[in-house]
Amino acid sequence: MSRPSVGSVLELIPDEILLQVFSHLVDIGPSLGDEDDPWYIRSLPFRNNDRDEQPHPGIRAYPFLGQVCRKWKNLLATPIAQKQLWGRVVVDFGHELVTSIHTPLAWSNERPSADEYMTAYAQTTLSANKIIDFMLQRQMTIRSFTLCNSEGFWGEEGEYLSLNGKHNFRASHLGLLMGSLKNQLEELKLFNCNDLISSDQGLWGIAALCPNLRTLAVENINCRVSGQELAELSRLSQLEHLSIIVEERTASGQQWIVGMDLIPPAWAALSSLTSLELRGHQLLDVIPPWLKDLPSLRMLDLSNNPAIQLDGLPCLTQLEVLVLQRLDLSQPHAGEQVISPHAKRFLPNLEPLGKRLRALSLSHNHFTRLPDCLIKLTAIETLDFSGNKDLQLETPLTAILSSMPHVAVLDFRAVHKEKGFSYWSDAKCTTMKHLAAASKLLKRRKYPHRVIVD
Repeated sequence: MSRPSVGSVLELIPDEILLQVFSHLVDIGPSLGDEDDPWYIRSLPFRNNDRDEQPHPGIRAYPFLGQVCRKWKNLLATPIAQKQLWGRVVVDFGHELVTSIHTPLAWSNERPSADEYMTAYAQTTLSANKIIDFMLQRQMTIRSFTLCNSEGFWGEEGEYLSLNGKHNFRASHLGLLMGSLKNQLEELKLFNCNDLISSDQGLWGIAALCPNLRTLAVENINCRVSGQELAELSRLSQLEHLSIIVEERTASGQQWIVGMDLIPPAWAALSSLTSLELRGHQLLDVIPPWLKDLPSLRMLDLSNNPAIQLDGLPCLTQLEVLVLQRLDLSQPHAGEQVISPHAKRFLPNLEPLGKRLRALSLSHNHFTRLPDCLIKLTAIETLDFSGNKDLQLETPLTAILSSMPHVAVLDFRAVHKEKGFSYWSDAKCTTMKHLAAASKLLKRRKYPHRVIVD
């Protein structure tokens, strides 16, 4: 009896099972290296400053599914497949260009040489019409739309590959797509797309025309963003998550002024906003007093804003997650405590937030001691002091942990760093002893917990 061919076996798989398999390809998470901790990266209620995660292209990462067999091709074209597989679309210009290089399947079974690949790369361009046609064919099912790397991308060897002249997708094409999707779009994200943002600043007005938009994220910005243009977003009455984030290297290097200059007063109308992330804006200096009146706001991230004044934080008693990374913060001066010479501002008293604040990240600052207000933050579940190289623990954490009956994650990686020692000093030994004791103390609690140290 002859064995069935691969094609005939594939055609025996029921459509329902195939669609389930394909739907898992849509939602695949970021790739993790051997040194990464998946639990840590995916469990924190705030972004991990150590990683620049790019959105996965989803099912567009597998452009040859329709060429496996005729049944798969026909199934992917059905209305039920369109609805189940194309609710979320990610267009990564770097990935699209590389995919175009490998079409047709000349190199499907063997890797091209470096010269062959670079020759093909030089000859390949990406047409905006291809992207628009693809999107318009699926416009009735798309709820989430992400654009990535329109300016360039990082290659497999760690080199940056510019896409200047490699595609003709412009802000006008984005406007056309947004107009076609405006009534059903719920999520819009742009990563590394400064050429689409800086040309005319029209993105913000276009996004404001999407009445059902709930998530807007524009990340890795390296241009100025007009407060007047941002005010247009106040029309988004259903907006829940807003992220406007400057490129990390630009924010820290201060080569030129980038990002927002103010939080527009018109945003006081964003009554559905639950999460606000504003990172790396060099001119952002004031927390507006009306922020405390946003009834739904639960998460605020003001990291890496070098001019920000934090005096208004104690009034934001509705917050559950507060992220203040890379702000040159220190604990307030008290008695004979040593203050780091690198500190530029003190952490305000967060005691008024104590009953609701579940997560606090103060990583990569200049604390030398734990601030006194911690003992009043009785609702804390996640506490992050990682990267505070001058932080020492002279006394046990018993009192603090006793005041936090729900704490589950303590992150004290890269604290108390010492130079010029080939061994731990007595002070370093004391710090690590108190962290080890804290871990043992938490083991008595009947819920999952984690103390993270180097």
